[in-house]
Amino acid sequence: MSRWVGIAAMLYSSWVWGQVSQRDSVSRFGLQSSRYLGEGQAYYPQSAKGQNNSLLFSSKSQFKFKKSVLVNWDFKDEWSSAENWNYLNIYDAHLSWRPSKNLNIKLGRALNDWSDWESRWGQGIFQSRYMQNKLNNEPAGLVGLFADFKAKKWLASVGYMPVFVPDLGAHFYVRESAFYSANPWFRPPASE
Repeated sequence: MSRWVGIAAMLYSSWVWGQVSQRDSVSRFGLQSSRYLGEGQAYYPQSAKGQNNSLLFSSKSQFKFKKSVLVNWDFKDEWSSAENWNYLNIYDAHLSWRPSKNLNIKLGRALNDWSDWESRWGQGIFQSRYMQNKLNNEPAGLVGLFADFKAKKWLASVGYMPVFVPDLGAHFYVRESAFYSANPWFRPPASE
């Protein structure tokens, strides 16, 4: 009998029901079933479910209004049957204006590649993340006004971010002064 230490491993299978595709636009509908192998182990939360079925809808698009104005969005909506909860993950939703070939101005939630390290490992150093599944965290863009300057081999990005949206994790609730969640990735804060 093998022992799982630290975190529960996840096996999942996914079926994509349909895909709608246009020029610069992709939307997907699907059903995902996940089974967590660590159920029953000491580290596995008692309130967590061992299996989850989810309905998924995602959309990624870029619409050009005028020659230099673009509307971009990228989001996923997932309804979890085990948690009876809806997760709406908005990765990118911004207006983009390119007044010249060397300048791009964005307003909204913009997802950028700030560093190779961040893109590859998803540490959440520069951008917040969606952490409902800690084995598959997903980066989320920063909210604000951004300007990208390009000159030969150089690219510089500056931003004004009046609002910070932190990492968003699993859904939980409090009952009788204790934390509960059906999501196996949720860990309550330390208590007495």
